[in-house]
Amino acid sequence: MVNWHAAGIALAGCGFSTLVYVGVLYARRTNLPRDDPETIKKRLTGVALACTTSWLPVHVMLRMHGKASGITPSLVNVLGLRWPGLAAIAAPAALTITLFACPLVHKLTTEWEELVEGPKAWLQQLMSAASQADVQAVLACIKQPFADDHLWLWRNLVVAPVSEEWVFRACMAPLLRMAGFSTTATVFITPTFFGTAHLHHLHDLATHQAMPLARAAATVGVQYAYTSVFGWYATLLFLNSGSVLPPIAAHMLCNWFGVPRFGQMAEAWGTGRMLGATVCSMAAFAALLPRLTAPALLGGPLPV
Repeated sequence: MVNWHAAGIALAGCGFSTLVYVGVLYARRTNLPRDDPETIKKRLTGVALACTTSWLPVHVMLRMHGKASGITPSLVNVLGLRWPGLAAIAAPAALTITLFACPLVHKLTTEWEELVEGPKAWLQQLMSAASQADVQAVLACIKQPFADDHLWLWRNLVVAPVSEEWVFRACMAPLLRMAGFSTTATVFITPTFFGTAHLHHLHDLATHQAMPLARAAATVGVQYAYTSVFGWYATLLFLNSGSVLPPIAAHMLCNWFGVPRFGQMAEAWGTGRMLGATVCSMAAFAALLPRLTAPALLGGPLPV
């Protein structure tokens, strides 16, 4: 049963973490586009700060919960900082790939050269330098993936998934559970904060990309819906695994796939085939969801 006094504290804690996460992005903002290396570097330091403070409401709530129940689980376990087992990583990854089967096939068939040839050329360059015992050349190759023009990739595939799952899953879902919210309620409430945190992209689209306000609002609206739906899925993974790692893995995959380009897929395959394949992948995802997110498989549930 929901303890409404505790619920108010929990929701305030979620709001606090959301404001800090978004606030530091703008405290460190520049007049440059969001993909500019200087902007990315400044925002990364801000996100790091947000990550170091977002667990504090959980710590406070856990002490209150322990006094009321007489049982105080480990803070580390409540935050999902544990290895859940390989199956808990592989199952959500397989489930995510099933859902994104059509975008994955489209990405591989249209971006194969970019996805494979670039890394292949880099590896050949590295092996050549190593075979010649050219230390300077080897070091230069190793530094290439970390160059400024690759920062956007690190942000999208590593920093964003790790920081967002930490702040919006590991540091929010436990608050709601300790306040007495059910698993279902927690799954649907938590992503509202996650989706709200993405509304700041409206400023970037309208200001730096000169997008008309109506179009920018529509774009952000779609993004809000997309992140909210993903948030339901990620929160379920977190609660049923008791670990932040499965949702991080799913988030990394989703960011790599990107928002499905239905228009391009319809143009390449035909609208009927695209719709049929999409429906099949969604049906397969729905059929596999209960089995591949079961706590018994994922090593959970969360201990609150």
